[in-house]
Amino acid sequence: KDSSPGIRSLALEWLHKNDNPRIREFTIQALQDPKEVVKKTALEIVAARQITGIEPTLLDMLQKDIDTSSGLRRSIIFALGKLKTEEAVGSLIGIMQNTEYDDWTRNQASSALEHVGGKEIIVPYIKNLADPNEYVRETAAAYLDRNRETAVEIITQSRNIEYLALLKHASEHTKKDFSELIE
Repeated sequence: KDSSPGIRSLALEWLHKNDNPRIREFTIQALQDPKEVVKKTALEIVAARQITGIEPTLLDMLQKDIDTSSGLRRSIIFALGKLKTEEAVGSLIGIMQNTEYDDWTRNQASSALEHVGGKEIIVPYIKNLADPNEYVRETAAAYLDRNRETAVEIITQSRNIEYLALLKHASEHTKKDFSELIE
């Protein structure tokens, strides 16, 4: 309790590497630590060990005003993706599509959404085909390619000209994959 954040972080890593039976308890406790370095270590362990049941805590942490340059928000997003937290989809879509966030944070949200999956992320990924961030565009194209059947179903059902236009102006990779809808 009286140690420096670096020591607390190293102690948590040591407990993780040595499979301490109380690592879950200590990790959850570390998420409440006042220092970001300790929280980030705890989040890495949450993702690595797939510690579930703490998703509401992670969502609460994500909603707080966090200094984006610290990387804490990205660590939270990474953990939510690894845990496939469906409750985070709305927040992750919001972060992914908000160009006020730095590219790295938006990329992390895009990657996390890939892990969560689901039909509700198809339309945001279609919209991301026109994103100014190349990685966000590429992630969207790759996800749509892997979920081609669902994407085609949603585009066909919606008959949204905007979606077809986005596909038409997407990367060559995506144009090839969805050519029958564009022509």
